[in-house]
Amino acid sequence: MRPLAFLLCIICGSALSAFGQDTAKAAPLQLGIGLTANSYLGDLNYRDDSPLRAYPGINFSLQFDNKKAFGLQVNSGFARITEQNDAAALDGVGEYNPNRFVQTSFFYLDLRLRRYFLRKQNIRPFLAAGIGFVSFNPEDVEGNFLLENIFTRLPEEETYLTLVAQFPMQAGFQIQLSPTMNLNLSAIYRFVSSDYVDNISAFGRRGGNDALLSAQAELLFSIVGKEKAKTPVPPKAAPTPFVVKTYDFLMLWEEGEKRDLSLQVEPVDYPKSEKQID
Repeated sequence: MRPLAFLLCIICGSALSAFGQDTAKAAPLQLGIGLTANSYLGDLNYRDDSPLRAYPGINFSLQFDNKKAFGLQVNSGFARITEQNDAAALDGVGEYNPNRFVQTSFFYLDLRLRRYFLRKQNIRPFLAAGIGFVSFNPEDVEGNFLLENIFTRLPEEETYLTLVAQFPMQAGFQIQLSPTMNLNLSAIYRFVSSDYVDNISAFGRRGGNDALLSAQAELLFSIVGKEKAKTPVPPKAAPTPFVVKTYDFLMLWEEGEKRDLSLQVEPVDYPKSEKQID
């Protein structure tokens, strides 16, 4: 549980940092809709640890595209896997025998921290890791829940939950199709904290927990807000030169007449080639 708590603290700290950013620089809120091809690693793989079969699913995501190196993304989706291998499990004990076929529908929800590379390019590679949960319930060929069939496991030793923690690891790249639409292509490996995605554990030949694998193609649409453009600052105007018009004034100045020269100060525009009159 310590690694789980440590990872949760890192993600929560990153979320607080993201929400504390200047809202004037906030980027669009993006909604993602994607299709997935799903398989699993477990005791009923057709060829030992080779997940050769894949089944369709759907994924939804929500994120802010702030063009920064790190970002947060919420993901949810559902899919189903089906496997059968008559030689994958160990022989049973008495009346208890493992299932040789399984179909498992699962739903997941997680929070991921993304790391983008080449952020100023139209194609941006990225890595992501997260934490969440997955809900699953294995069924037999007739659609009956295997959890309720105690004769497929050792009842005194084997019990399991159908809602457990999962830790997704994702790698892929994002392609900008337009200012408001992106395409994500990625592969996802989910560590599942259970060995019962296929309802087999003690009778299995493969050690360790099961894992879920996905290949994903996702379109991201900007639905709220936009990046604020910087308002250009106009250059400061050069000060207008001031000069005293004195020529006509002095020519008409009669002897003994008093005049206030300060009243003759007016703005006058001169070409750059002319000198300012003192």
